[in-house]
Amino acid sequence: MKKKLIIVYLLYLSIITGYIFINYYEEHKETVSAKVFYIDSDMLRLVPVECNVLQDKLQNQAEAIVSEPLRGKDKIEKVRRMIPKDRECLSVYVERDTAIVDIKNPEDFPDGRVAENLIVYQIVNSLTSVPGIDKVRF
Repeated sequence: MKKKLIIVYLLYLSIITGYIFINYYEEHKETVSAKVFYIDSDMLRLVPVECNVLQDKLQNQAEAIVSEPLRGKDKIEKVRRMIPKDRECLSVYVERDTAIVDIKNPEDFPDGRVAENLIVYQIVNSLTSVPGIDKVRF
C-alpha cells in the first residue's frame, strides 16, 4: 500500500514539474531582433520597423520576416502596402546563408520600375536583417 502511494505521489509530482517546465519554456523563448522594411507612402524610401523573431531554424525566421510585409501596416498612414495581401504570393527557402525567394504571380504586383525596385529592396533588406542570412536570390 505504501509503495503504491509513493508511486502515485512521484507520478503526480513529475506531471506538475513537467507542466511548470513547459509553461516556463513557452513564456521565455529566445527571440532575435530583426528589421522589417516597409515602403513609405511617398514611395521614396524604406522605413525600418524593429521586429522580434523567435530564435528558431533560419528557415522559420525567414518565413516570419517575409510574412510581415504581407500583413502590412495599413493603420500607419506613412507606410504603403506594395506586396499583395495574398499569402501565397511569396515563399522563401534558406540554403546555408542565402535566402531564395520565389515570387508567384508577379503580374499581381504594382506596375512601374520604382515600385518593383522598392519591393525587391524591401524583401532583401528585411531578410538580410536576420542574423545568418547574408544573401538573397530571386
